[in-house]
Amino acid sequence: MNIITDEIEDIAELVKLRMARCRVSYTVYADNKGKVILDRTHDPRRAMPVPDRFLVGVYTRRAKVADIEDDLVARRRELVA
Repeated sequence: MNIITDEIEDIAELVKLRMARCRVSYTVYADNKGKVILDRTHDPRRAMPVPDRFLVGVYTRRAKVADIEDDLVARRRELVA
């Protein structure tokens, strides 16, 4: 998934689907090249933490797709500016 080359709506839907199967919250990041990283919040198995500047948002399975889309669009604007 890439927020620069892929459709934001598709990415938000995939994020929502991934969260629907889990009871934990997820943190969504997008690196400087637009690659989307979906990570369980506070997952101790993560070898290297993702820099805070890549943060898109933290969501639970109750998050609305529209809210995820809005945050992804904001991150895309940061990257292309």
